[in-house]
Parts: sequence; structure tokens; C-alpha cells
Amino acid sequence: MAILLYKQVAELTEEQLDFLIEHLEEEWSEDRDYYINRDMLAMLEQRGADSGLVRILQDALGDKDEVEVLWVDTEEDYEDEEDDE
Repeated sequence: MAILLYKQVAELTEEQLDFLIEHLEEEWSEDRDYYINRDMLAMLEQRGADSGLVRILQDALGDKDEVEVLWVDTEEDYEDEEDDE
């Protein structure tokens, strides 16, 4: 069994998230993680990713060839907790 520890890299705007969802493959409708590599990053940039999103993904990659990124809707999680109370 593997236990993954994720760290927050940045906050995305709704537009940046929509762009990622539109241009990257989702394995199922609730999929919230993506593998990003340098070729994908170049493709996103060519397709019009804004400079802020490109910088965020470059920072996430760091010196690695690829990285898995996971997005979390913090408002959704907060609303779910409120509903439980």
C-alpha cells in the first residue's frame, strides 16, 4: 500500500481550472488529478493557457520530468462539513 502526501502548490482561478479540465484527460467524471509533464505543459501553453497557470505548473514540476497534480474545491469541502453539522 502506498500513502501519498500532497502539498498545496497554489490556488487556481475558476478560469484556470476550467482550462485544465477542458484540455486534460479525465479518466472518469469525478476525476480530479492529472499527470503533467513538460510536453503537456508546452501543449497547454500553445493552446492558450494563461501565464499564471503555466507558472504554477512549472513550479509544480520543479526539476522533475512529470508530476501528479490534484485539485480540491475548498469551498465544496467546507460546504460538505457544514451540512454534516
